[in-house]
Amino acid sequence: ATEIDGKEKIVNVPDPKEFFRGRYSSIPESFVFPTWGTRFTGWRNWLLGSIHVEGDKRCMIKPYRLIVGKELPSKELKAAYKLNWKPIFGKMMEAPGVVIPPNYEDIDEDFVQTSFAIATKHLKEQYSYIFKTPENKRDLWSLSTWSQKVQPNGVRKNGTPEDIEKLPPSTVVKKSKQE
Repeated sequence: ATEIDGKEKIVNVPDPKEFFRGRYSSIPESFVFPTWGTRFTGWRNWLLGSIHVEGDKRCMIKPYRLIVGKELPSKELKAAYKLNWKPIFGKMMEAPGVVIPPNYEDIDEDFVQTSFAIATKHLKEQYSYIFKTPENKRDLWSLSTWSQKVQPNGVRKNGTPEDIEKLPPSTVVKKSKQE
């Protein structure tokens, strides 16, 4: 049994070969990333994973931070992970003081809340322009919106001079067309 949100859940893990057409993966083909919820809910999934239900089978999806792109069963899921989940939560994990225990079973609700508060403070320091938007509007943002706002292009376009100054130097080298 695994505990999620303070409630005990019994998790039945299907045979990977039966469930995933003979290819080892811990992510079912029918899995989709949640599009609902808040950044806090996403942070909890990033740290702890989630439960996926298909028919009468329930399986534990590992912490999203541990997902490797090749495990995801479709290009759409790989894109959603790369564009919507990794940017915002990768930046939150960079917060000084956020040290994620290697074993997710050592992460409790207190750790989720405390690390979220520390990571949010880090975001405020690095991306102050984001927090000029009223909280009631920020609370409605999708993970995609959050991720776009912490991307260098988003910061260069909308950030304060101080936010832009904190960006790492650009490593993209533009090739000139030679005639």
